[in-house]
Amino acid sequence: MRGVAAAILTGALSASSAVAQSPVLTTAKSIHQLPLDRAATGIPVHIERLHTLVYLDAWHGLFTTDSTHGIFIRTPTAMRLNIRPGSLLRVTGKTGPGEFAPVIVATTVEVTGEEPLPPPRRVSIEHISTGAEDGQWVEVECTIRGVTTRANNSLLAMSCGSGWSRIEILSTDADLDRAKRLIGSRARVRAAAGPVFNQRKQVVGVNLYAPSLAYIGVVKPAPADLFSLPVRPVSDVRAYVPGSTFDDPVHIRATVTAVWPGKGIFATDGVQGISLPAPREFDPQPGDVIDAVGFPSLGDSIQSLQDAIFRPAGHSARMPEPKAASIDEANLGAYEAELVRMNGRL
Repeated sequence: MRGVAAAILTGALSASSAVAQSPVLTTAKSIHQLPLDRAATGIPVHIERLHTLVYLDAWHGLFTTDSTHGIFIRTPTAMRLNIRPGSLLRVTGKTGPGEFAPVIVATTVEVTGEEPLPPPRRVSIEHISTGAEDGQWVEVECTIRGVTTRANNSLLAMSCGSGWSRIEILSTDADLDRAKRLIGSRARVRAAAGPVFNQRKQVVGVNLYAPSLAYIGVVKPAPADLFSLPVRPVSDVRAYVPGSTFDDPVHIRATVTAVWPGKGIFATDGVQGISLPAPREFDPQPGDVIDAVGFPSLGDSIQSLQDAIFRPAGHSARMPEPKAASIDEANLGAYEAELVRMNGRL
């Protein structure tokens, strides 16, 4: 009996050791679906065949995918890889909790070949914005609204929108002139989805990481000159206009009535007022007439244009006549963005 008990105890200890020893994870999905506390234990990883989606050298990371799922790889700061979209990788390392979802913390990354990228999954911007597609290779359709550069002009940042939703596209392909020609176009963007998170590991937004501008396909071209669009009354910015949608750029001409330094400006076409972002192209003053092309802001009580570009269009000899308003009317929002005059006791 004593020998049997010893055998049972030995077997139990062996089973316990087997449980304690983590198996090597060999698929992206098995890593991405780990609870964060489990990923933080550093489970061994070895994946033979990962497609490179986007390589962010400056951030020491890779968006990759295998046949099961997408996964982000954090590389050592000293590692410099000669890879591009489609490069096939053999990766060893361990799991990490990441800043939002589990990641691979790589110790070795080997290039083993190259193949075309797999087809992306078509999703909506609304779905992307939930963070559900973290690290996945996706395709979304949206209107390119604005373009700028970051990180000493090494990173291209493009805002794109569809209906009420907006998202940002980032790419290391910093061809600013080419990207600016996309403003106002409807495009299909193939990219890796990466959430924007806060210090509590909670998603507060999502960025799309495109390997290059070649992964942004134009569905509906932008006008050759956005300022060649017909000038519309300010009252039409968020009104029904046959043949137009809220994703289309809008061209207005208005007189500046007030400037909020560093924040924005207010302007009117003589009938209705509007709020506009602060121009980057020049410094307008009250009385200046400006042309602005932008996109209607939805969900705000005040009428405004987002991602607007500007050009000067002269100066008005007379400021628009202010509208007479009572304090009660103003408090009810009847004159938002309007130039008003009112009587009261100071």
